[in-house]
Amino acid sequence: MVSMAEHALIVCHTGARPPEWVDEVAAGFGVRLVSLGAAGASVRSTEEAAGRLALLRPGGYLMNHPWYGPYLSVEAADAACGGLRIVTYMGATREARVYDTFFDVAGLRRRGVLLTSPALPSLAVAESALTLLFALELGLLPAHLEASSGGTGADRGMAIGARNGLLGSTLGVVGLGQIGRLVAQLAASWGMRVICWSRTRRPDLEEEMGIRHVTLPALMEEADHVTIHTPILTTRGLIDHDALARARGINLVNTTSDPGVVDGHALLEALAEGRVRRVAVEGAYPEPLQERLRETGGDRVLLVPAYTSWGNTPREQERTWRHQLETYRALLEGRPLEDELR
Repeated sequence: MVSMAEHALIVCHTGARPPEWVDEVAAGFGVRLVSLGAAGASVRSTEEAAGRLALLRPGGYLMNHPWYGPYLSVEAADAACGGLRIVTYMGATREARVYDTFFDVAGLRRRGVLLTSPALPSLAVAESALTLLFALELGLLPAHLEASSGGTGADRGMAIGARNGLLGSTLGVVGLGQIGRLVAQLAASWGMRVICWSRTRRPDLEEEMGIRHVTLPALMEEADHVTIHTPILTTRGLIDHDALARARGINLVNTTSDPGVVDGHALLEALAEGRVRRVAVEGAYPEPLQERLRETGGDRVLLVPAYTSWGNTPREQERTWRHQLETYRALLEGRPLEDELR
């Protein structure tokens, strides 16, 4: 075991404390994880971060769920006295532009700092999206409400439109990244036709998976169901009035953990007009939008807390942390890193 004084890499982290086993494994090959805030306190400003980095002089900086910490400027990074070697965001993509909100991508690269993200496919989010879709299409929520009030739940939800099931229906996947492609794979295995729209085309992947890429308007027109898997930081408001105006009675599932990719006012209008039959939303809109969604009724609106993208499952958490530990080990051993941002 490496002693505290012999650590080859000090890593400051923001957000939740890593699990104890991560500390133990990391210490075994020379990495020490410490909170950016003194005694675990939150650091919320770039100035505070610079002060702590000047004191700790870490070689690594890790932004962890559920709150990623202050913006990391080049000036704050310089406070680490030139020792900062790697910055990691525990996110779900390796698209560098997504992370400009959290740190100075271009500036840190000019300093020679490695920028990384584990960005492992999150099966928990994909499974959650399709589970919510099943709940919507099979009328499980209205059935539950009826049964909870003493009824049988057998006939609830039928007035919203006939349920045809998922087999043979068309699923529109918005965003064919790590999570979107898992959703597409699972949906295809259940006999659904899958179409997609993504900012970045992957013709090889589309051909391999048998997915047809269409424009976003065409996707909204053709799909029976739509699931959304795009980075919220770069696609806020993507699904707006114009997009939802083309829908023809869809089930809509948004598990981005920040509902803002779907315009809340446009969603309420689409629900009122029947262009969206039912919707499942992970996370909360600002009030009064969230209250208006609740008032729409539990037979059409399923609201869940932001849990899959932040909490995932114990299995996914362990897998992600082990991948991150391997990144640090590779850095210390001078091996190429697999998870640098593009």
